[in-house]
Amino acid sequence: DLVQAPDGSIWVASEGGIARIDRRQAPARWEQISGEAFDVLAVDSEGRIWAGGAAGRVQWFDVDGTALDTPVSVPTTDDIVALDPGPNGEMWIGQSNWLRRWHPGLSGGVPEEWMLPGSPTDTRIFDLERFNQGDYAAAAEPEAFARTISRVLYPDDTTPEGKALRLKQEY
Repeated sequence: DLVQAPDGSIWVASEGGIARIDRRQAPARWEQISGEAFDVLAVDSEGRIWAGGAAGRVQWFDVDGTALDTPVSVPTTDDIVALDPGPNGEMWIGQSNWLRRWHPGLSGGVPEEWMLPGSPTDTRIFDLERFNQGDYAAAAEPEAFARTISRVLYPDDTTPEGKALRLKQEY
């Protein structure tokens, strides 16, 4: 994958790592940024370069190539197959079975997530392992949560919390 950063440099992701090509100099200068394999790149509204790869790995970089703290913990081992910056500063993270949205103002480092249609059944709705251990109430907590957030069909969405609830209900 490749993207153009706000400074005009070209970033390339491959199995060999991430490289940046500075075309403002003659001849163009090639710089290795990371030796770790990444598959997809995106540039967010603040000019940071996001990289996604195998096993849910997400990393972001400043335009000068400095690796920044990873802003989001993707809780599965599914490969990152797409990154798409949203219009409000969020980053959409696509995986084979999940769509995740990370937004600094709403999610605080933990992405909101939605299982994609056609994915294997979401087993998190009922925790059979807890049930088999005799913790019956805890086994049903995810299902109770799902019922609770869908209790009101059209919640007030004039606040960020209401908007987040509407999205959770839809997906």
